[in-house]
Amino acid sequence: MISKLPEIERLQANRDIKRLIAVLKFESNWEARAAAAAALGELADQLVEEDRRLQVVTALRMAIKDTDIGVASTAVAAIIQVADADTAAVFLIEALEDGNWKVRLAASEALKDIYHHGKLSKETKQQLLALEGRVIVPRERTWKTFLLPGEDEGDSYLQERPEVRFRL
Repeated sequence: MISKLPEIERLQANRDIKRLIAVLKFESNWEARAAAAAALGELADQLVEEDRRLQVVTALRMAIKDTDIGVASTAVAAIIQVADADTAAVFLIEALEDGNWKVRLAASEALKDIYHHGKLSKETKQQLLALEGRVIVPRERTWKTFLLPGEDEGDSYLQERPEVRFRL
């Protein structure tokens, strides 16, 4: 859960979309970027001008590619609130190619949600069905060594992350 920052709360209360987008794009603090993404998602039903909505969707689309998983996963949740289901699905399908497995997993869960609860076109549903079974997170096995302070040798253990496939 992303905590609310006072400055972001003020921008949200003032419906300052332009400044929230600027924070999302340019702020170095990941918590501020994530809070801005969440605020933009919460303001979705107040985005009546189509070009303003497009600006927010574009900014969130870029934020899905953020190097910080907190920002990216918050942007995934926000884009579902702001964009129509088909548009959100297109951007989330793109996110399935992200280099970070956590972003791919968040996008996968969001796609499953809009598939079952969104108003998707027949074409988009077919696209999602075609992705069924695709590997989202590859299986990974890594040997780790646990060292206590002052030890030269430690205990090794196998850390394993199971494979995750796209399921609707």
